[in-house]
Formats: sequence, structure tokens, C-alpha cells
Amino acid sequence: MTIVKMANQLTKICIGLLLTVTVIGCSEKDLYVKPEVPDVEDYFNFTTTSDVTVSLNYGLNNYQVIFEIYDENPVITDADGVTTITEKEPLYRSITASDGTFSHEITIPSSVTEVYLYSDYIGVLPCVKLPVNDSKVTFNQSEYLSGNNITRAQTDGGRTYPDGYKTLGDWSKNGMPSYLKGRMNDIPAGFLYSIRKLFSDLDGTEFPDMYPQYFDNPGNIDIRVTKETAINLAFLGSGAFNNNVVGYYTYPTNNPPQSRDDIKNPIIAFPRITSVLRSSPVFSGDYVSLKYWNEETDSFEDKFPAGISIGWLLISDGFTNNEGDIIENLAKTATFYSTDNEFRRLPTDADKMSFFNTVDKGLPRALALVHDPVTKHMISLTFEDRMTVSHPNDYYDAAFYVQIVEEDAIETPPVLPPVNPPSTYDVYVEYSGILAFEDNWPTQGDYDMNDLVIKYKSRVYRNMTSPAYVSRIVDEFTVLNNGATYINGFGYQFYGANTTTPLADDRINKITIENAEGIVSKFMQGQDREPGQNTPTIILFDNAKEVVGKTFTVTTEVNTVYDRLMQPPYNPFIIVKTNEGRGREVHMVKYPPTALADMDLFGTKHDESRPEDKLYYVSSDNFPFALHLSKAATFNWPEEGVRIDVTYPKYADWAKSSGKTNTDWYK
Repeated sequence: MTIVKMANQLTKICIGLLLTVTVIGCSEKDLYVKPEVPDVEDYFNFTTTSDVTVSLNYGLNNYQVIFEIYDENPVITDADGVTTITEKEPLYRSITASDGTFSHEITIPSSVTEVYLYSDYIGVLPCVKLPVNDSKVTFNQSEYLSGNNITRAQTDGGRTYPDGYKTLGDWSKNGMPSYLKGRMNDIPAGFLYSIRKLFSDLDGTEFPDMYPQYFDNPGNIDIRVTKETAINLAFLGSGAFNNNVVGYYTYPTNNPPQSRDDIKNPIIAFPRITSVLRSSPVFSGDYVSLKYWNEETDSFEDKFPAGISIGWLLISDGFTNNEGDIIENLAKTATFYSTDNEFRRLPTDADKMSFFNTVDKGLPRALALVHDPVTKHMISLTFEDRMTVSHPNDYYDAAFYVQIVEEDAIETPPVLPPVNPPSTYDVYVEYSGILAFEDNWPTQGDYDMNDLVIKYKSRVYRNMTSPAYVSRIVDEFTVLNNGATYINGFGYQFYGANTTTPLADDRINKITIENAEGIVSKFMQGQDREPGQNTPTIILFDNAKEVVGKTFTVTTEVNTVYDRLMQPPYNPFIIVKTNEGRGREVHMVKYPPTALADMDLFGTKHDESRPEDKLYYVSSDNFPFALHLSKAATFNWPEEGVRIDVTYPKYADWAKSSGKTNTDWYK
């Protein structure tokens, strides 16, 4: 055996003995185990939003309504009881199917735990507060009305009403008639659209001034029966703060009353009409059958004979909630409407001056009576209960639907102009928020997140037949701050919420970019989207230093795209050092780079991205390089060189909890 062979053999023996000793001397727990690599799901995506499934059922019949969802009560009531709607944009807006149903996933700020469902359409509850439970918001109008939310229970008799009046029956303490016939669900949708349009057009303008045709003709006040018929009266809605009493009276058409004393046996139809927001006892569609009082037989009859006219009465704020009674002294000042100008004349200037100085502040006003040209026996009846300096004369304090059971049984009042259903431009969702970027990626740098701060506002217009689909988008991007020393650009790629599905280029029909200075990006090469991308991508500018305070408006015409594939703010990003090239992009956590990004930068320095696992733009301490602050109107970005988690102490706790706590840290 040579010396070399002996040396090799000794080496093998020594190594073998060493391995044996090592194994014998180690327990299982002492063995080195390579740490597991966290799953992509273990990384927080730093979103300030949550996905919530909204399921609604208004129970409608061939009638679509637009609804809105707010994070605070949109209905504002002033000291005089006048209600207005907030000018704040809702979290979400859409339209129901023709049966009043809607089900779709939407995105709202994570800090929202309850929402307000609002609609100004006739036939639906105007405003309901709903909880966000298990990422769901649900509402069934029929169940809500029959539950404990609106008191509709009957009580025994004993209610008092003014002498000389008659009633159709008893009512509960809160004014719920015991003689309701049910819900009238076959009110034509076109008629309801027309009524709503009629009142929404006013917007504070006095009804008689805008629609003189409904007041110039004396025949438009009373219903003149020309053929025996039954008549039903359905409540449509009320914007009144008062607890109004609505009724009617009859007289021979050829012998109209000449004074209040000529009106005999007025009849109370609805003892209490008020806004649903004030717990109205009746709801849109609830109806009663009117009765004709026959003085000769001293009894009610189910049908009104030919030659009889029906006038109307309103006792402003005449119902008391204390005992469910109709106040006697107010009934003495009730307004009776008739074809005689004496009963329906508009106040003179002297009337207004004297009545503005009274304690009551207002007096009931005349009403308007119009009919649907399609179903001629369907009539709208609307009242104004008072007029004050601050209260607009809008005639929506008590709105009714008069159903003449027999066609061609009355003299036709003025025609209500037909109105088309809601249009695409009525149904949009406005998204807004602020984007903040750190441009030192892949290093964390000073982590002040102020290198580019952009405010955005986007209106996404819906497809009317399929509200879950988009037809048009208008985006506005305004540069708030540039804290960078680098020359950086900004763009975005159409990208869906919680999806990796790329949007096909042919789903975008046209993109128009506008700004006051005519600034364009060189990367767009004169086209409406960046060439070389696998998903439509838009670069708005190449140098943020030149565009602080400027707004870019982008209008995108879409070929019916599912809204979750194009949800603002999409996939926004900055391009760092555009003067040196195009490849260095910075996106939000887990949002992918575009096809033109430099992939060699991932996983270097402080970046922990794993492109093979679709994990992008996460730092070694699990912090992001870009933030989206949903619905934020303002943002006090950190001073230069001051870390964001120092400026906002709750930021780190929010990040460590994966967004479960301190969800409003940026507010």
C-alpha cells in the first residue's frame, strides 16, 4: 500500500468516525431544519377596503329602482322638519332587476361596520340602516315591513275625530287604518317613473310656477264621476315632517259648494300621512277603498254614482301620536279643495306676509291632479301641506294614486308627461381615494411614502340591463405631492379586484386622455394605450415634478366588461427614473408588474417578492412600497425623511394585525 493510499484510507475512516460521533451525539431536535417559506396568503396586502356581498329584495313588479349605499345617514332634517339629502357621494350606487332584486359583491372601506340603504324612488323605503355581518349586507323589504322595524299592529277603537266628520273605520294609536285593503302592487312602472320625475324636476322650484297647466284649469282639482264606479286610494309617499290627515268629500257635480258651510259629511281616508323616516304607519302601495256617503239612506255605498264629484281635504299636522286622535281645533282650519277658485286659489302677497308672522308658520296649499296617458283611469293626487320661507312648495307632502276601477268613468284631468326609465347616466359608482408611493424600491429607503401622492376620483357607469357590467368609466387623477429627487412617471393597468384575470385589449373600445397642458407620455408612442402590454395600460406622465396640482381625466369606453375586472384604482404604479429607462415599476402589494417591467429587480435588497408565487412588492419587514387609502379625501403625508410608521403610530399595529385593527389609521 502506498503512502497516498494509506492517507486516503485514514481520511475515509476519520470522516466515518466523525459522522458516527455526530449522529450519536445529536438528538432529533438538534438537527437543522430549514425555515418554512411563508405562503403568499400569510402576507398582508395592505388594503384599506373589504369585499361585501349585497343582497336586496324590494319585491317590485316590472319596476327598476336606483339605490345608494352610504356609510352615514344621508338624510338631513333641519329644525323646521325639512329634510334634504347629503351631497356626499355614496359608497355604491346601482339599479335593481325588474323584480326589485339585486345581488352583487361590492368593495367598501374596511372601517365601515354598518351602512344606510337609500332610494328616492316611489314604492321603496327611503332609508334603512343595515349592519355589515360576515361580509354581507342583506335587506328584504316585505320582511322589514312585517317585522318590528315599522309598527303596523292594530288596536281597539276609541279614537276621537272632529264633529261633522265621518271615517271609513278605526285606526291604531299610530294612525294605521284597520280598513286597509292591502298593497297595490300593480301600479304601472311608467306612471311611478313619471311621478318621481315630476317632483325631482322641481328641486325647490314652486310647483305652480313650473307647471302652471296643472293649476290654470279649474277642472283639474276634483274627480268628476260620469259612470258608476268603485274608487281606490293608494298611498305613494310623503316628504312631510307633519302628521297630516287626508280625506275627501262629495257633492253633485252640477251644484258645487260655494262656501265651507256647503261641504257636508267630509270623510277621513288616511288619519296619518307622514314621511316613512318618521315611522309612517302606512307604506307606498297601501290602499283603501273609498266609500260614497248617501245622505238619503244615511249609509256608505261601495260605488260612486254618475253625476257626483269628489273633492279633497287635508288637515295639516292634525294627527296626535299621544292618543291617536285627530285634533279638533286643527280640523276647524282644514283646507278643502274644490273646483271653485275660492277653495284652491294661491295665496296673495298679503296672505303670505300675514301668514309668515303666525305661530303655525304655514297654511295648507292647493293640490295637483294629473293622470297617466297609458292607463287613463290611474291618477296622481298630490298635496302641499304648508308653505314657509325655508320650505319649498314641492307638493310631495302627501302623494296618492287614485284608481278608478271602471275605465272612462270620470272626466280626464291633465295628462302627466311620460318619462323613460332610468338611463345609463343615472347609474354610476364613484370611487375615490389617495395613492402614496415610495420610489426607493427595491430598497426601503427613508420610507416616508411621499415620493408621489395622487388623489383619484372615478365614475363607473353601469349597463342598465346587467348592472354588474360596465359601459363607461371617467377617471380623474390629481397629483398632490412629489417628494422625490428622481424623475418619476405614473400610470395604471386595468386590473380586477381580487383577480389575476387579464383584461383583453379588445374589451376597450376607446380611451381619451385630457389635461389642460396637453402633457403626454413618451411611452404611449402616440397611442391611446401603451404598446407592448398584455393588458390595457395607460401612462399619464413621465415627470411628476412638472405636474404637481394638475389633473388628468381619462374617459374609457368599454365593451360590456364585468365590473370586478375594472375596479378603480385598478393596478396603479410609478415608473422610477423615467429619464434612465422604463423597467423600474413600483406597485401595491401583490399587484403584478406590467409586461415591460424589469423582473431582475425582484428579490433583491429589501424586496421579498416571489414572482413564481405571484407575490410582489413586499419588503423584508412585511411593509409595502405603495398604499391605497380608500375614500380618503385628504392625507397628511410624512415630512421628507420621516418614516410613515413614525408619522402615523397606528400604522404598524394595523400592518401587524393584517388590517384587523386600526383600520382608520390614516384618518
